[in-house]
Amino acid sequence: MNVAPEGSGTVGVNGVEYKSPVRVPDNSTVSFRAKAAKGYRFVCWDEALSGDKNPTTYHVTCNTKVTAVFEPVPQQ
Repeated sequence: MNVAPEGSGTVGVNGVEYKSPVRVPDNSTVSFRAKAAKGYRFVCWDEALSGDKNPTTYHVTCNTKVTAVFEPVPQQ
């Protein structure tokens, strides 16, 4: 699990927030929830996941990368 750009948010994995990569057992279903840092908003999932459904679930079958993509909130 990764966050892009770095420092733009966190990802909750099965209800626990992480800021850095996390390992989960193979053959498990995992719940992901992206949480944007102040000044950012969640855009989409990248790599093994796609789309912008948040939260979302994924069945992990092998070594997999998931990235939560955030962008700065436009200033008014």
